[in-house]
Amino acid sequence: MDQLWIVTLVAAGAGLIQALTGFGSALVSMALLPPLLGLLTAAPLVALMAGTIEIGLLLRYRSALRFANVKWLSAAMIVGIPVGVLGLRAVPERLALAVLGIVLCS
Repeated sequence: MDQLWIVTLVAAGAGLIQALTGFGSALVSMALLPPLLGLLTAAPLVALMAGTIEIGLLLRYRSALRFANVKWLSAAMIVGIPVGVLGLRAVPERLALAVLGIVLCS
């Protein structure tokens, strides 16, 4: 099966899980895509897919948004994203996949 079709099916399945449970698209995607695409390609792709879902949710529920609650998450995100990107580049892919597997299973 063509790699693009597999990625599309994984994305659709992850979106379905997100729609049914309210979370989990990144969990499903990061469990299935790294063996297929490699961690350095799968991580940004999953972030892009999850970001797209979150923007849609933000637009739908914008009236319920409280900026006081979001500021702490935004601060953590501003620190966490660069640390994660540097970690992906510095850590060997095999070790990163092992840690990812442990985190997803726990």
